[in-house]
Amino acid sequence: MEATEPRRRLESADDQWSAPSDVSATTPTPTGAFLRDVLGWPHVEDDPGWLIFKAPPTEVGVHPTEGPAMTEPYLMCDDLAATLAEVGRTRPYQWAPCMRQAFGRLVQLTLPSGATVGLYQPSHPVAHSPLNRYLFWVS
Repeated sequence: MEATEPRRRLESADDQWSAPSDVSATTPTPTGAFLRDVLGWPHVEDDPGWLIFKAPPTEVGVHPTEGPAMTEPYLMCDDLAATLAEVGRTRPYQWAPCMRQAFGRLVQLTLPSGATVGLYQPSHPVAHSPLNRYLFWVS
């Protein structure tokens, strides 16, 4: 039996890991424009029209569930009302009414592709401090 080396504890998740995600859309240009123009995320272009964005820092919450296991992307902000006003200034984006959840105030924002993403202002401690305006979070 071959001996294995003990796992090295990472000093920082930034040392070794990234948390990429994909947003698929039949017409990706409007959604890319939203991420670029409204959220202000910098990007590179792979093939013409294939934008890859530098997303803000990421948190990953691991929570118990009584339903099926799943992964959900969210955007987290420091001030939900100000963020929605800022988003609405560039174009009338749609969002569901604000809901109070155990973890904070939440809206479901409809992206130009028709997909939705949760946008919330946390009431819980955050792993990144200070909280940037838009923080990608996966639960």
